[in-house]
Amino acid sequence: MTISNGMNKNIPFSIAVIIILACAFWVAALALWEYFFPPKIELLKITLPEKPAPKPECVYKKGESELRVYDAQGRVTGLVHGEVKREIPESDYYNGNIVIFSTEESYIWEIFGIKEDNYQLSKNSFRGEKEVSFEATDIPITPGETHRYRFDWDTLAQGKEGATIFIDSDGDGSFEKIIRSGPKLTCEEFINQVNLAQ
Repeated sequence: MTISNGMNKNIPFSIAVIIILACAFWVAALALWEYFFPPKIELLKITLPEKPAPKPECVYKKGESELRVYDAQGRVTGLVHGEVKREIPESDYYNGNIVIFSTEESYIWEIFGIKEDNYQLSKNSFRGEKEVSFEATDIPITPGETHRYRFDWDTLAQGKEGATIFIDSDGDGSFEKIIRSGPKLTCEEFINQVNLAQ
């Protein structure tokens, strides 16, 4: 005589149902907990200070720059991208200096920065028998920067601001700042005027 117990076959199925229900309850409990008690997340934002631009110094620094001069027709004498040019009649370029023997025209003198430099610029012109001079000392210039000088020698002869300097600081061909000077321009005066110029 064999006695069978049908309940034994249902025990594993019952355990599986209990486990599934327990997991579902646990998931539902976690969801309700996060709904009523949301976690607090704090974000830490660190802002690094911007690196300040280097300030120009009034100490002579031997760098590298190109000197050239343009006449009213756009002809150039001087150093242009490392090449010596002598297009202006009665002009010459030698050893970093430009000489123009004709003083009938007004010229534009240009200095282009190759390496960080503090350049010297000394020019003179004769008005009749009087020699008029202009001197710029230790003027700072950075790579890609252009300083363009235009001289009114009659005004300089009176000791007034006859030198106009156009400054293209980023090399985009647009001169953002314009300053003026008398017969002598020092590094300190140059920096002060540049800071004040609009």
